[in-house]
Amino acid sequence: MALAWGNESHESQETPFRFSPRPNRASEIQWHEWGKDAFKQASREDKPVLLSISAIWCHWCHVMDETSYSDPDVIATVNQDYIPIRVDADQRPDVDRRYNQGGWPSTVILTPTGEILVGATYIPPTQLSALLWEVRDYYKKNQADVLAKVAQLRARQEALLSSAMPATMDLSEDVVSNLMETVLHQYDPQYGGFGREPKFPHVDALQLALEQYCRRHEERLREVVVTSLDAMQAGGMFDHEEGGFFRYSTTRDWSVPHFEKMLEDNANLLRLYLDAFRVIDMESYRETALQVMSYLERTLRDPATGAFFGSQDALEDYYSLSGSERQIVQAPAVDATIYTDRNARVASAYFTAFAVLGDARYRDIAVGLVEFLWSQLRAPEGGMFHYYRSGEPNLLGLIGDQLRMAEALLDAYEATGQTAYLDNAAELLKLVRRDYYDTRGGFLDISEQHAAEGVAGLVRRESMIADNALAAVQFLRLNYLASDPVCREVARSALARFANDYQRYDLLASAYGQAMDRFMNEPVLVTIVGRMGEASTRDLLCAGLHAFSPWKIVQTLDPVQDAERLRQSRYQPGSVARAYVCRNRTCFPPIETAQGVESVVRACDDA
Repeated sequence: MALAWGNESHESQETPFRFSPRPNRASEIQWHEWGKDAFKQASREDKPVLLSISAIWCHWCHVMDETSYSDPDVIATVNQDYIPIRVDADQRPDVDRRYNQGGWPSTVILTPTGEILVGATYIPPTQLSALLWEVRDYYKKNQADVLAKVAQLRARQEALLSSAMPATMDLSEDVVSNLMETVLHQYDPQYGGFGREPKFPHVDALQLALEQYCRRHEERLREVVVTSLDAMQAGGMFDHEEGGFFRYSTTRDWSVPHFEKMLEDNANLLRLYLDAFRVIDMESYRETALQVMSYLERTLRDPATGAFFGSQDALEDYYSLSGSERQIVQAPAVDATIYTDRNARVASAYFTAFAVLGDARYRDIAVGLVEFLWSQLRAPEGGMFHYYRSGEPNLLGLIGDQLRMAEALLDAYEATGQTAYLDNAAELLKLVRRDYYDTRGGFLDISEQHAAEGVAGLVRRESMIADNALAAVQFLRLNYLASDPVCREVARSALARFANDYQRYDLLASAYGQAMDRFMNEPVLVTIVGRMGEASTRDLLCAGLHAFSPWKIVQTLDPVQDAERLRQSRYQPGSVARAYVCRNRTCFPPIETAQGVESVVRACDDA
């Protein structure tokens, strides 16, 4: 039988594989980890590969373990005629990205070289058994034909890659307008959000609408944000007993959620509600943010490291209970894995909480988190590992971890004024340019070394619009903070990579729209000049952080610690701390009060 998990985590010391917490026989299948050894065995034994991509929080993955992968005929057929590989989607997003069949679980039958023969999501026992027999027999009888078609397919893919059109360098503000039309077209005016069921939060689309409302002051954009945020917090998407958001709603009106809770989703929604509170000033958004942080700290935070675990299982029966009934029932299990990209996102959200709410405790949590990630998940040769389990970092070479960590480091620099964070971010982004650059423009999702050591689909590196949008924003920030004009051209390259086809990504291009808006417009640059240990400097810094602008950068220059940078700047130290607010190469007179900083930042956006 599969090992059962306690309510604290899904950790198992006996196997690298994680199965349903309920009784099942899935562990009787002779699973292999993803890697060269498994595919070499498939080639040596001339067998197809059964790839199962699951997620520890996924309800239907658990069902498949309990039904299809517990069926005696399926177990026997897989062990005899296939090389079974099991992949955790959270731990191996690179594999999931290439082989996911539209959801979890993904059930994929591959050739020994990794090409897809057939794929689906959940498959009931009888159908799976029949499919395994059918593919086994066809592969044995028609192997030469299958391999020939695979070779033709691979040749076509390589030809497409080699002939791909290079990125255009012509960028336009029309991108933002076009994507806003997409947001408005898909907006559901009756229930908020976008489209029909199932309904996901689409945080980037809502963040884009909020930022463009600040720029354009169009009431219809405010309506998109308010109607959506109100509906999500009032409906079943939000856990009104224990706090935190569920992953998505199975209904159009947000009433019936899918009950898993994801760290990344809650970090993204936390930042959105905090920004909306700053802009729209609705107290309910502040309360929602506080409840999300309470959930994260109570349920997902690791007391030993200060980092946050990845997710909490879906368990519908538990969430149907009242608060008092939940207190006497075992809570859904927590995945005690610490992911770099998701924790970095939490750190950024907590820096936002410090900026909006003014509580230094949130800044301290974020700083501690950044320090933990940098000390424990950074490779000696540079770069960030993807996840941390049982005291060990794992999986180097994914661009998302590098970019999210760079984002958190830049946020840490803005919030604290400590130049070490800026230096570390610059170091990490230098590595991104070296190891992930795409000769056609922009960046690729895995490093060159990771691809060289990869197998099957991982020998091909892919360019993703979300990665390139995130990269563009971080390089733009570094351009202004480190006065490095090369960074702006790097950002241009990342955005140009998708300038011809961004619209095919629909709402998923919303982050690209935010990045393009930042490229086409100068930020509001708030520079505090003063001694970091003085209260007046801290007050001006807090005001600069608190004032909302869709595109704002805050830096602190200490006349002693940052003397060289200050000499190279246009700013002059005085007998008291001063703030300089600039935009479009024009600076307001020096400001010495926190209230003055906030009013001038608002004036910049209203101009």
